[in-house]
Amino acid sequence: MRGYVRKSESVRAIAVFSAVASLILILSALALFAAFAPPRTPAGNAAADETDYVFSLPTENFDPLTEPYYDGEPIEPGVDFVITDFSGNKTDYSSMSFAFAPVTDGVAGDIQPGLPENAGDYVIYVTIPEIGGVPETTVTADYKIYRAYGGFPGLSGFMFTGVYGETLQQIIDRTPLPEFENGYLTVAPTFPGDTVYPAGENFIRLLFDIDDPNYFDLNITCKLIIEKVDYDMSGVIFSDAEFTYDGNAKSIFVSGSVPEGLQVIYSGNDAVEVGSHTVTATFLPDGNHNAPESMTAVITIVAAPEKQLSGGEIAGIAIGCVAALIIAAYLSAGIAVYKKKITNKKMTRLYPFIKADKTAASDNSLQIDENGEKTENLDAEKVGTEDSDKSGDYDKSEDAPETDKDVK
Repeated sequence: MRGYVRKSESVRAIAVFSAVASLILILSALALFAAFAPPRTPAGNAAADETDYVFSLPTENFDPLTEPYYDGEPIEPGVDFVITDFSGNKTDYSSMSFAFAPVTDGVAGDIQPGLPENAGDYVIYVTIPEIGGVPETTVTADYKIYRAYGGFPGLSGFMFTGVYGETLQQIIDRTPLPEFENGYLTVAPTFPGDTVYPAGENFIRLLFDIDDPNYFDLNITCKLIIEKVDYDMSGVIFSDAEFTYDGNAKSIFVSGSVPEGLQVIYSGNDAVEVGSHTVTATFLPDGNHNAPESMTAVITIVAAPEKQLSGGEIAGIAIGCVAALIIAAYLSAGIAVYKKKITNKKMTRLYPFIKADKTAASDNSLQIDENGEKTENLDAEKVGTEDSDKSGDYDKSEDAPETDKDVK
């Protein structure tokens, strides 16, 4: 019996030992679970023992999708998060103590004193001392600090510059990019590298790959300034010209190798009158070139020269003049003969169509002989009678032809 009793006591002792051991294992498991469990509440949600205190994000001037972001300073109570009591009253942060643990892939790391400053995910631990009979309380909450878009020295105002005609790749190759210890810049052009951009303000993108986890990689819009260039005017000619006046407008134009796309307008280019006229050629460039300087040239219009006579024409005119003089002299002498002012036989023979009036001649007291000498007409009547007898039946005048008898 005793032996039986002893056996029952042994069984009872084993059962008690097993129960105690199981309890210890359960408590240990709970402790381990509490130590390695993920954060208990999502970001911004309250988590306080017995809901005496509430952890929350600000509601004014605060964007929970982008704030707080990295600024190089630890987060600040009352600014980056708020703790209120169960009545909604704000608390005194100066009496609280803070700690945090970084979270990686949902697992909290080692707890560190203070508040975090770098971008990342955290669990915040806020210990609130006993206040107004409320025992000391620890509030925990998930918290996230977002990466910032850094304003890196050397990138503010950075731009590319080139001249019209250069390709984008040529501009990029000769432009040094800012260098950084924690990242590097690359260019992400919108167009291929052989693109020629027009003159003026253009835009391309810069990519900043940064090694600092507190900043986002940058995708920057960067200015690309393309300057205008000059035309090659070395082959353009604008020359003076001379014209003879004919009453029509005269014009001149530039010649040679005029660059493509360059337009020309003229002023003063319709000259008509005799004299010198200045013509101005003004050049109108396209949007990628500078305007060339204007060019001037002179139109000279000279008066039409008088007609020059040829040698034959001059000789003909001379001969005509001499002939006219001869004819005039002949006619003048003929008139004199007709009026009996000249009775010389040699002269009167030149005008056979003028009949000499001997009767009139007999009335003259003076006669002019064949040698041109003046003689007195003493026997004018006798001479007239003799001539009449010798003539027979015809009247022999000075105009009549000589006969053989007269010659003898």
